[in-house]
Amino acid sequence: MIRVMVVDDSRLVREVLKDILEQDAQVQVVAEAENGAEAVDRCAELRPDVILMDIQMPVMDGIEAVKKIMESNPTPIIILSATVHPGEVRSAFSAIRAGALDALAKPRGLAIAENYAEVAQKILARIKLYALVGKRKGWGKGGEGGAPALSDIPIRSTKVVAIGASTGGPRTVVDVLSSFTKEFPCPILLVQHMSSGFMAGFAEWLNREIEMDVMFVEEAMVLEPGKVYIPPDGYHMEVARGAAVLKEGPPVQSCRPSVDVLFKSVAKEYKDRAVAILLTGMGKDGAAGSLAVKKAGGTVIVQDEATSVIYGMPKAAVDLDAVTLEVPLGSISAAVAQAVGGETNEVETEPVKQAAHEILVVDDSATMLAMVSDVLINHGFKVRQAENGKLALEEVVRSRPDLVLLDVMMPEMDGYAVCRRLREDREYLPVLMITAKGDPHDLVLGMEAGADDYISKPFEEMELIARVKSLLRIRTLQKQLYTQNSELEGKNKELERLAHALDSANKELTLLSVTDGLTRAYNHRHFQERLRAEFSRAERYATVLSCILIDLDHFKKVNDSYGHPAGDQVLIRIVEILKESVRNEDLVARYGGEEFVLLLPETGGARALNLAHRIRERVQGELIPISKDEEVSITISLGVSNYAPNGTINSPDQLISAADEALYRAKNNGRNRAELA
Repeated sequence: MIRVMVVDDSRLVREVLKDILEQDAQVQVVAEAENGAEAVDRCAELRPDVILMDIQMPVMDGIEAVKKIMESNPTPIIILSATVHPGEVRSAFSAIRAGALDALAKPRGLAIAENYAEVAQKILARIKLYALVGKRKGWGKGGEGGAPALSDIPIRSTKVVAIGASTGGPRTVVDVLSSFTKEFPCPILLVQHMSSGFMAGFAEWLNREIEMDVMFVEEAMVLEPGKVYIPPDGYHMEVARGAAVLKEGPPVQSCRPSVDVLFKSVAKEYKDRAVAILLTGMGKDGAAGSLAVKKAGGTVIVQDEATSVIYGMPKAAVDLDAVTLEVPLGSISAAVAQAVGGETNEVETEPVKQAAHEILVVDDSATMLAMVSDVLINHGFKVRQAENGKLALEEVVRSRPDLVLLDVMMPEMDGYAVCRRLREDREYLPVLMITAKGDPHDLVLGMEAGADDYISKPFEEMELIARVKSLLRIRTLQKQLYTQNSELEGKNKELERLAHALDSANKELTLLSVTDGLTRAYNHRHFQERLRAEFSRAERYATVLSCILIDLDHFKKVNDSYGHPAGDQVLIRIVEILKESVRNEDLVARYGGEEFVLLLPETGGARALNLAHRIRERVQGELIPISKDEEVSITISLGVSNYAPNGTINSPDQLISAADEALYRAKNNGRNRAELA
């Protein structure tokens, strides 16, 4: 079961998305959140597999929420952008830069039933894909510290660089290209698979993220060094006679633009001067094009599995034997610089001398034990010995060797049982099984028991040493990581404590900045911010929005008769009544003096007027204590206004003005009443 959290400030949108997702038996919505701060807390509490995140939300927006989630509880996040308006697209890519994996556009009128099928298909497909990404070991813990700065590398070339990327690509592309300056000697052509409507926004966002100029190709453009060329939605991009040109044609590998189309044209035009880079992505687009580049004598560089979000496109090229270099993300920029003619100015240093690795050899044959030990000692390794499985386990606990060479057939406890026991330990210890058997079934049993490699007797000395060294390299890296993680664990605990204290203080400061000091209702400034945000959202989703202005009748008499402290008690109690009368998603704010305002998302005028009548009746029947022995009663007047699609109100200011006019009419008609604009 894939556990999903939906984050959107619209209750209606959350309900629609929940209905869409839970049509699939493999998906369960385990949490909802109406703002980014709530999403961060719920993610830490429930640890969902995937998060659907809106951008524009109160309290904390989607971009900040993505940053905090990826810092504390890395989780695959899909941004759902309400439109492909440039502002929304910029925000979506900022969220991707912060750590989100993808962005999809929600169609206008998401709640309309006819749109369900298309939305469900796209969102569910992404959720299932990214749920697998999130379960991958080490995902979300950061890469290699980013690409090296290459601005000082003297590169001079007449080559061209073509880049293809898909799932997880936008951040990866930035990591690669941010190392290059405008003096880069080649043009770069980029095909990034992306949801329809986002390509122009992606080009604009990339232009801000990197130093090189990003050119959005809308007609044939002559290629210039130091510039990046990106095609629009729905067109293939090719190179012809030194220019980037667009081509209308059928999708290739279900993609348009297609990486294969670009790479093949680059291979044909530039031959051995072509450099192709294939980055993270799902599918096989780019593999055939990579093979064309390699056959033409060009260079093909692909991102390795460990740093790819999805190791699909790179793997397809590797499987075709179409790759020159397979390197981690942090090394791609340097590899590109080398491929186009640069030289890295590395300083040679003396190698660090390390202590000899210690290897435990386990075999019930004294002859074999001696022979293997002699080979290892001659190659500079320290050796310990054990004659059976029980002694081997005791020796592992006592000496903690770096590697175990383990015979399969032994008395009391065979090699499979020993290997399974070793794998119960928390610390990783590589195991190389040595046996006289050559049956594939024995190989399978050994691997299932947890062996890292397998070699059969009789073996060649150099093969044994090569396998030993390979496993020891893995062991060395693992020990380094283990040490670093242990050190970081202590630091992280202290940072978590400090972060918790800081978060609590920030929440309190945030609350103080947006609330009225006396009544604890939201203040006028925060109301204005929310009013504009809710009005914009109502326009985007074609929903309704209501506003109620409230004024206390003859409040001056309370202050004059009982004093201002008594008046303060009345104001505090009125706010309590208002908060008790509305929903969680509604907003209660102090508009000024004895005036208050309610903002009611997704509420029509008739419902808002009914609410106003209920509040008025409750206040009228309330006796408010102002001292130990005294109580006062008060009445209120209310003005209600409503925004609806295609109505007469077209701005937040008009919504307030209409409510104010209705309130004025209520006062003129005798007070203690509610009027609808």
